[in-house]
Amino acid sequence: MKNAQQMINDIKNLLGIELSEDKPNETVEAVELATAKLENGAVIEAEAMSEGNDVFIVTDDEKVPLPDGTYTLESSEVLVAKDGKIVSIGEEKEEASAEVEAETDLEEEKKEDMRYATKEELAEVKKLVEEIKKMVEEKKEKMSKQEEENAELKEQLSEAAAKPIVHKPESKTELKKLLNINTQKNSTYSRVLANLEKFKN
Repeated sequence: MKNAQQMINDIKNLLGIELSEDKPNETVEAVELATAKLENGAVIEAEAMSEGNDVFIVTDDEKVPLPDGTYTLESSEVLVAKDGKIVSIGEEKEEASAEVEAETDLEEEKKEDMRYATKEELAEVKKLVEEIKKMVEEKKEKMSKQEEENAELKEQLSEAAAKPIVHKPESKTELKKLLNINTQKNSTYSRVLANLEKFKN
């Protein structure tokens, strides 16, 4: 019987697997990561500070992917990150900041313009208000007509309720005529009634 080490070696040979233990001459290369500091003092780390590399914020416990956004490094370079990767890195461009200032100026002007309404806008609003007034008046007219109809119905129902209901039973003779009952002593009907009377007693 073979020993355990020989069996493992045979299995490795069959599968074509070679473990790193078997090759002591190979050395593992250590990857050095580039680090940088942001303006706020946070430390970031990437394989290389270039586009397309993963970038992380280094904390005491772990490394967290850098959230999407634009960051300024202590070296005054601007780093743009998206999905934990460096999208771009470079010097801050004055043109970009000038464009941003121009955009903010335009936005402020638009806000100022929006504070005051033009004559056309006022006329349009006035027209809409008139249309709404007409619609409200039409609704009021419909409501008043509906209320009048409801009042008439209430009166009709109250009149019907005011008339008392009188019980007017049929007299026995009229009932006998309606049922065509023969009051003779020897009729079938009189015999049935007589037998019923016997059972009641």
